[in-house]
Amino acid sequence: MLLSRTRLAALQGATGLLLALVACAPIGAQESSPFSRMVPQGRMSASIAAAEFSPDGKVLAVTAQSADEDGSTALLQVPDLKVLGELGAMPDQVHCLAFGGPDGGLLCAGGRKGRITIWDLRQGKLLTSFYPRWGTMNLRAAFLPDPRLLYVEGGSYTGTVIDWTRSRDREPSVFLSMKQNLPSPVWALSPAGKVMHVAHIDDTGLVVNRLSDGAQVAKTEGSGWLSSLRAIAWSADGSSFAVLQGMTVSVWDATTGKRRSTFNVSAGPASCAVFTPDLRWVAIARGSWVKEGETLAVWDVTGGRQAHTLATGCPRITGMALSNAGRHLFVYGYAGGALLGSVD
Repeated sequence: MLLSRTRLAALQGATGLLLALVACAPIGAQESSPFSRMVPQGRMSASIAAAEFSPDGKVLAVTAQSADEDGSTALLQVPDLKVLGELGAMPDQVHCLAFGGPDGGLLCAGGRKGRITIWDLRQGKLLTSFYPRWGTMNLRAAFLPDPRLLYVEGGSYTGTVIDWTRSRDREPSVFLSMKQNLPSPVWALSPAGKVMHVAHIDDTGLVVNRLSDGAQVAKTEGSGWLSSLRAIAWSADGSSFAVLQGMTVSVWDATTGKRRSTFNVSAGPASCAVFTPDLRWVAIARGSWVKEGETLAVWDVTGGRQAHTLATGCPRITGMALSNAGRHLFVYGYAGGALLGSVD
């Protein structure tokens, strides 16, 4: 048990976490991508604001949210979506969720109004919750390998590493602040290793910064990143990263900032996308309203062509989460969410 089961029945009633198998399956699969082996495993009817898998992929954290009030964050067992625990209503509408710590025992929620809230899931304990004095909007955060440190961007946070355990007057200790003037709407941290990097937007374009000292180590070619960037993902060894910009997928060298490959997708403007851990495949959603559920376009990044499509049963997808092993995919939006998982 991660947390107490207190108010679980109330949570299920209030947020409408209804489980039902959905009739969806890969369509026209031509390649052996992880997505082609996925089958429906569960459905949620509540409006979902944020979702994230635990590092081992066994727990899915979701925040269900209504239009007139802050929603509750629940911890669900994968793959049956059984409720393991709930964290109650958030003091700020949740914009992102992030697991941290060596065993995934910490959970951070970043709020749309800038609130940072962190729980110890093993003890079922709220550790801290505060609004930074300098204010922000649409906060996104991720734990570094040292779980005391968070990388945050959004609003007036422009690439900042904070020590959330050291605070005075509810203000975190700033460990590092990037020299930039523009927060990135989409960014990604490199896999944990001896040196950590972040790929994000600053006021000069898409760049890679070293998190030990904030130094810029690479800058990509091209422009127009702010309005069109939809997804960034790192390779497992941290040597390269892939991006979806508008209708273009490209892979970049993280050291030189040079483009390794690029191709255009025909899926139309994307609302969100996820890359597999090996950067071989990308699943793209358009965020369009389809009553029977959106169909994802799955592209082969190496070959530069569409491999197959995947029906989700979820209308108007606004976000997706893929487990670290690439075995489970959770798609979600205002009309609910759907879990799909690999059969092998």
